Amino acid sequence: MAARSKLGKWRVGYSGTQCPRCRTFKRHEDLKTGTQSCGNCHGFYEAVRFDPVQPAVAVPQLAGVGPKDAAPCARHVRNQAVASCARCGQFMCSLCKIDADGNVYCPPCFDRLSTEGSIPGGAMRLKNYSGLAAACFLASPFVWFVSPVTVSLGIFFSIRGIKDKKVRGEQDGVARLYALLILNIFELLAIFSVIALIFGAFAARGK
Repeated sequence: MAARSKLGKWRVGYSGTQCPRCRTFKRHEDLKTGTQSCGNCHGFYEAVRFDPVQPAVAVPQLAGVGPKDAAPCARHVRNQAVASCARCGQFMCSLCKIDADGNVYCPPCFDRLSTEGSIPGGAMRLKNYSGLAAACFLASPFVWFVSPVTVSLGIFFSIRGIKDKKVRGEQDGVARLYALLILNIFELLAIFSVIALIFGAFAARGK
C-alpha cells in the first residue's frame, strides 16, 4: 500500500496488516506475532508484528553536477539516479526504487507486477485454493448430477494451490492441499465406479 513519508513523496511502504483474502486491515495495536483471525471473513493467516521506523533516505541531488557525471531520476529531475528499473529501464533515485525478490523496480512497474502476481513477495491478495478444493470435495455428494465436474475442479484447485505455495516458497498448508488432492481423486474414482455399476445394472435388466 502507498504511504506518505516525511519527505512528501508517495511510495510503497508499510501501512498496516491486511487479511490476504478480504484485504481487511487489522489494528496495529491488536496485532501479535502468530496466527491472526480476520473479523470480516473469519479466515486465519500468519503475521509478525513489527513497529516500522521512518527511514532516513539520503538522496543525492544534481545541483552543481554535470550531465556527464550523473543521470537524473525520471520522476524527480533534481535527484541523482542510483538505479534503473528492471522492467522498464527508467532511472530512479533513492526515493523511487523498490527492492523486491532480488530486483529493483520503479513504483508503477512494482504496482503492475504485484497486481499480475509476477512478484510473489509483493502479492497483496491471495486465492484460497485450499478452501476451494475443500468446498468442491464436500459439495460433490449433494450435487451428484454434476459431481464429476465439481470433483475435477477440486483436483484442479489442489494442484494450483500446491504450485502457488512452491512459487512463494511456503510450507504451511502444503500437506492439506496434498490431502485434498488425494481425497478428490478417490472421490472421482468412486463416482465413476458408481456410474459404471448403474449402467451395468441397466444393461443387465435390458437382457
